[in-house]
Parts: sequence; C-alpha cells; structure tokens
Amino acid sequence: MRKAVNPARADYRKWLKWLRIAYLAVLAGAAAWAAVRYRAEVADLLTGTRPGWLILSLVSSLGMILWGALFWTCCLRMLGSHPSLREVTLVTARTLPARYIPGSVWFAVGRVGLLRRAGLPLGPLSATAVLEMSTSLTVVIISGLAVLGVCGAAPGGAVWMITLALVLLAAASPAL
Repeated sequence: MRKAVNPARADYRKWLKWLRIAYLAVLAGAAAWAAVRYRAEVADLLTGTRPGWLILSLVSSLGMILWGALFWTCCLRMLGSHPSLREVTLVTARTLPARYIPGSVWFAVGRVGLLRRAGLPLGPLSATAVLEMSTSLTVVIISGLAVLGVCGAAPGGAVWMITLALVLLAAASPAL
C-alpha cells in the first residue's frame, strides 16, 4: 500500500530544491567574484604551489567523505540497518559544514538527524555516531603519541603509550 503524498509537502520540497540550487549558484558567483577581485592575493597564495599536489589534496579531502560514508554504512549494516552507500554519502556531504561548528558532536548529530528522517532506526544510528567519535578520538590520541614517541618527547617512556593505544583500540572495536 502506497502512502498518500501531501501536496503542500510536495510543493515545499520543490521550493527547497530550487532554493538549494539558487544558494549554490550565489555561492559559486561569490567565489568567482572573490577570485577575480582578489586575483593578486590568490596568485600570491598559489606562488610555488605544485598543481598536482593541490589537486591530490582536493581529491583526498573529497575522498574522506566517501570513507566516512563507508564507515557509517558498514556500521549500520552490522547493526541490522541497510542504508545504501549513496544515501549515506549524500548525507555525509550535506552535514560536512557541521564539522566546523565548535563541539565535536555536530557532524555526527547532523548525520543521525538526516538518516533518521530517511527512516533508519535511532538505536543503530546513535551507536554508530558514538563509535565514530570514539574511533576519531582514538586515532588522534594514537597519532599524537606516535609523534611524541618519534620525537623522543613521550613523558615516562613508551610502555604506557602502547598500553593506552591497545586499550583505546579495543574500546573502539566494532565488536564491543
């Protein structure tokens, strides 16, 4: 049985789609205007830049959207939900600006909200958000400890760092 579509809601979605397109057009126009208006400053910033590395940096930053979406898709599937990778990738891209709001939870909260609206259950979404945040924290701490260890600046030697790294890895394990 098919659910009846509310005409007012359909009009709202249509207007929202056009507003998004208009917003992106204005944003692209503003970026183009700024690039032309401040071309000397932009040229100074790009002096000595290797285009290949710049393009690789852009591609890898966009690739992080896909990696994040893969993480969420795999976790949600392990927890019994079955979203498509495309759907999760679009939601991840839409919530990316929330990553820059102070507080580390908004990026995950945004994805939970949008995926919840798409019909996924709250329990697996919440568990995936918590797992992502704990995994991110684990990676940051282990990376920082590795840098301190390589520099010889780890206080108290490396034994406690290895123990902490193992505990954090175990705590961030999807099995737990």
